[in-house]
Amino acid sequence: MTRLLGYARDKTQGRAEAIRDFADLGEALGVTSAVLTNWKRRGISKQGALEAERRWGCSATWVLDGVGPVEGKSSNDESVKPPVPAGAIPVDPSRFKRIWVVGRGAGGMPARIWTDGDYPVGATEEYGDVLSADPQAFLAEVIEDSMIPVFNPRNFALVEPNTPVDLEDRVLVRLADGKTLIKRLLSQRNGYTFGSYNDPKQLHFTAEEVTWIYYIAFEVPRKKIKARV
Repeated sequence: MTRLLGYARDKTQGRAEAIRDFADLGEALGVTSAVLTNWKRRGISKQGALEAERRWGCSATWVLDGVGPVEGKSSNDESVKPPVPAGAIPVDPSRFKRIWVVGRGAGGMPARIWTDGDYPVGATEEYGDVLSADPQAFLAEVIEDSMIPVFNPRNFALVEPNTPVDLEDRVLVRLADGKTLIKRLLSQRNGYTFGSYNDPKQLHFTAEEVTWIYYIAFEVPRKKIKARV
């Protein structure tokens, strides 16, 4: 993050879009303060590195790992493609794409989000133009307040089903009874244990009680959500 901050300062020196500190960096990359705080603690995400490459022409690999050439392909080069997660189907050529909001009704979310069509099951009329390398990404509204300050009610979570989940990842969980939860994955021993940010209570489920667990990349503010006309 520090190396990217210095690079962005040099690239924007003397321009209206001056990058002075991490807050400016986060605003330029279009992320919330909660996402930026997470980047400071755990390192910038792949999506953030790709957006930095698109915006300023620096190498995403250099941003992530500090290795290789500093300069990447031009931000105007449409041949730049984001990495494909293991097991994923080919991605759209555009980094920012229309990602649909999947409704969370009384019955939770569908057991199978995607069919062979162009829209996920349960897709609403709302969408966001969001940066994601996952062709099956979707948006889920944050309903509960147990994940504040990282995920706030009425905002949305960007869910990437093709990204493998690790411990401490934020995840969207569908239970066999139809309920869906946004939680932190704490353990995969003898089932699954989940936690929150502002509630000390932990939830444990057997493998049979969990239908799927999908990785959540970051929060998307409500103001970025649009309605299909």
